[in-house]
Amino acid sequence: MVGEQYALYLGGDLIGEAENGAGLVTYDVSFKRKTNNIALVVNDEGTPDTYGFLMALETEEGLIVASSSDRTSSWFWSDYPLENEADAKWMKLKSNKLDRHTENGETVSWNSVQEGSLPLGSFAEISGLQVDSVKSIAGYPGGCDGGGNGLQLRSFKGLNLALGSYSGDPNLVDGDINTSLNFRRGASALLQSTETDLGRLVPINSVRVLTEPPSRGSFEDVSLKGYSIFLSKDGVDFTEVGSANNIVNFQETTVEFETIFARYVRLVVTDFSTRESKPSVGEMEVYGDGVDGSGQYTSLPIALASGAPVNFSSVHAYGEIPDQTDMELRFRTGNDGVNWEEWSAWQPASESGLNVAEPRGYIQFQVSMDSRNVLVSPRLDSLLIEYDSNIIPASSAQSWIVPSQVPIGQDVDFTYNLQIGMDGVEGEGVSHVAILTQWPAVVDFDAISLTGQARVDSDRSYVTDDSLVIHFSPFIDQSVELTIPFSTRLLSAKHDFSSFLFSPQSQNPLKTDERIGVNELSGEPFALTVTTDDFEIPILQDVESTSSVFTPNGDNVNDEMALRFTLGRVEGVTLRLEIYTLSGRRVRTESYERVASGRLSSLVRWDGRDDAGYLVAPGMYLYKLVVDLNPTESVSVGSIGVAW
Repeated sequence: MVGEQYALYLGGDLIGEAENGAGLVTYDVSFKRKTNNIALVVNDEGTPDTYGFLMALETEEGLIVASSSDRTSSWFWSDYPLENEADAKWMKLKSNKLDRHTENGETVSWNSVQEGSLPLGSFAEISGLQVDSVKSIAGYPGGCDGGGNGLQLRSFKGLNLALGSYSGDPNLVDGDINTSLNFRRGASALLQSTETDLGRLVPINSVRVLTEPPSRGSFEDVSLKGYSIFLSKDGVDFTEVGSANNIVNFQETTVEFETIFARYVRLVVTDFSTRESKPSVGEMEVYGDGVDGSGQYTSLPIALASGAPVNFSSVHAYGEIPDQTDMELRFRTGNDGVNWEEWSAWQPASESGLNVAEPRGYIQFQVSMDSRNVLVSPRLDSLLIEYDSNIIPASSAQSWIVPSQVPIGQDVDFTYNLQIGMDGVEGEGVSHVAILTQWPAVVDFDAISLTGQARVDSDRSYVTDDSLVIHFSPFIDQSVELTIPFSTRLLSAKHDFSSFLFSPQSQNPLKTDERIGVNELSGEPFALTVTTDDFEIPILQDVESTSSVFTPNGDNVNDEMALRFTLGRVEGVTLRLEIYTLSGRRVRTESYERVASGRLSSLVRWDGRDDAGYLVAPGMYLYKLVVDLNPTESVSVGSIGVAW
């Protein structure tokens, strides 16, 4: 088997464990003459490598191999953090009780095992094993598979798609070979049928039928002798895709066919063994190609500098995101790999920003994958996380803002408080601070107060559409407290007034933490997030062009047109700029993803070219700025002149 660590239990008794599970290990055990429950607890990093396990049981009756293609001994897996101790109650559960399993009031989800990625050569040491007939067993927590070429959505390979599906005969798809669907006796079973609804269209290429082990007599007495498989997309029109005739392997049969997309699977009896036989199908399993529709992976804690605090900079994801797929990332940091700050917001894998609490010694990431095409998956090969371990502006920084609830779209007076710790910091200190806003702030730099020797450099401090930047001279090189009064507007339901500290030696800022606790003056918790319960402002307003005419002639003077506008009440929307001739012909379309509320003046631009990359003819054009609200839109239209 392969796993970073494992513990093996029989009937609740520990029979073996190892720190490194790779390789073949043999344990001498005694089986009871009744149900024997085997439990295996595996801790695996999920890193790309061979993955899974194979178990062979030597008994007086021969070799019993538990593999993903064998159902005589049913295996199920769960990623719930169950107790890894002898005699744990879950280790003695019967398979028909798994769907009602709870721990501490929470439902424990058990899933059918599927095929792992162990090479067949790994099994050659097992005496008497027919290597070509077995497959390793695996479970894929979160629906992602890191056991092959990068991290991807788990494959349907070896996954029984019919398990737990919607059938009028639930015993047919419950994963338990000992609960069966019984057909009529002898010839009266001919043309009897049963079917199941897989719940969605999936690419199917085989159906496997297993006979319930007989309580007396032989498998032939209770097996089907022939049957046909029909598939349908809508449950109305069925197509025959294959059949099993003159069956001689009465334990199990498989009908294989070219991959076809279907949702409904029907079995029709076409032959019977003897006049007195009464066929009992223990399970009907459905297999196919493709991948899961969604999945999520959580990494182990990562110590980038042996656990020493670092200043995080950026992240770069390497892999592939095909059409009709998505991949997002989020991160959190901590000081010990156990206690963590809050997760950052989900961000597309293409974004490089790393918005986490810092300085911290550990980081952890989560990957969320989605696919709207069952045949393709996004893939994450690696992550490059950039950080500074030497140049850190401050050892700690806490901030909060007052008030924390205001009316929307109105100028409000705020007081921003910042506590900066410089203990043990090497370097020149903090050269400037930036506070993120949604509307240009109005501030008297001379009214900012701070302790220590540093002072505000009013001549170098400035305001932009989305930030307030305060420079210091001399730099802050000792622990200080700042009080920063300014006025600005809130343009959405909430806004995080995050702030960042900059060192003159690096362009990588340090994000401040939100102060924890209760403000004694207000009796309210400290907060960096300002909210509103008033939404009476337009979504799109104050739209204007930076110039009425621009000249895209390449002289770097007035070569582009930019739109200034105010966006309110939205978060993460898509904007679209469309350019039209006066006759109504569209010549250019540009899209801007994941745009937040704010006063924007440089995001939406036009360089005077059409969608093919050619300069348009001089003249007047119409622009259309669209906020996609799905299903509605907010639109502003204006005109712009092109001359060259």
